[in-house]
Amino acid sequence: WEQRVVVVKEPKQIPVAAPQPSQVTVRWPPVSVSAIQLMVAKHYGLSREQMLEHKRTTEVVEPRNVAMFLVSCFTTISLPEIGRRFGGRDHTTARAGILGVAWKIGERDGPHPPHLTLEKALPVDHRLAAEVENFRRDLEARKAAAAKTPA
Repeated sequence: WEQRVVVVKEPKQIPVAAPQPSQVTVRWPPVSVSAIQLMVAKHYGLSREQMLEHKRTTEVVEPRNVAMFLVSCFTTISLPEIGRRFGGRDHTTARAGILGVAWKIGERDGPHPPHLTLEKALPVDHRLAAEVENFRRDLEARKAAAAKTPA
């Protein structure tokens, strides 16, 4: 379980009479890759380790792809880094998983997944769309709570 600390140094304000020391504010990132992995794994009844294994069964692939999709939405991590954080996968595997989830939940503005042609477009999976929306709401709430936390 990983935690990152972001240290933000605020500019020194030096009055004429006496200098003030700089203030250091520690802010925890509201959403991390491991937090998303744990949340998704728990929802699907898996451990984080099971989700990161090299299995390609539906029970493992769908949660992994959903987690990669959420990581791509809520972080600025690159595709190669997403692949590495999900069991050492290639960036093309991460991209295919992310696009697959996007198409399944009806977000079809971007390119289609590599394994689909426009003729074989999948219908919207409303169950998966609802699950992803619930995850998004939870993650947005975490971001909002972290933004309100006094520094």
